[in-house]
Amino acid sequence: MRNYLLRLGWAHGDDEIISTAQAIEWFDLSGVGRSPSRLDFAKLDNLNGHYLREADPGRLVGLIASRLVPDGTLTQEQEARLLAGMGGLKARAKTGSNWRKMRHSMLQRGRWPSTRRRRDWPRRRPGAWLQLWATRFAHLEDWSEPSIETEVRKFAESQGVKLGNVAQPLRAALTGSTTSPGIFEVARVLGRDESIARMADFGTLPND
Repeated sequence: MRNYLLRLGWAHGDDEIISTAQAIEWFDLSGVGRSPSRLDFAKLDNLNGHYLREADPGRLVGLIASRLVPDGTLTQEQEARLLAGMGGLKARAKTGSNWRKMRHSMLQRGRWPSTRRRRDWPRRRPGAWLQLWATRFAHLEDWSEPSIETEVRKFAESQGVKLGNVAQPLRAALTGSTTSPGIFEVARVLGRDESIARMADFGTLPND
């Protein structure tokens, strides 16, 4: 916020990212502009996103806990998941409110997306796919992002469909949403047991 307010009426060349220490060192009255200032909230969001990406993951987990659970107290498992996934999560967020969507993907089971969105999926039963994946992934020894991605790609090839057609039902099962951080990253953060449980749960739901 200091960085943003400072730049409303003062400039140091073309620099947009200016730390407090740099501002103290660089500030000079000659840099004060004469033009009226204009609030640009999109620019503020972008600047805030920069500082979120630079922030310590542990500090961010503590700051957003109250946004994710009613009493602001995370279990050890929830905290571990958030820490494990914070690298990817903070790379996509611009404000703290963006992380409310993580409640489903990281902390609790999600729900199927709307009927309208599900019509975009292949006519082949995604529920049956998820049931099959729950079985296949149970035997996957290397639970890493490359290993999970390789398994999903192999399945897409075996079905003669594009990776996106396969990844979308998987994303819905693991996160309860049609948008999320990288789905293989989400699976890695959730861990084998939770990922398989979500696949199995959603695989039993009826198709539209």
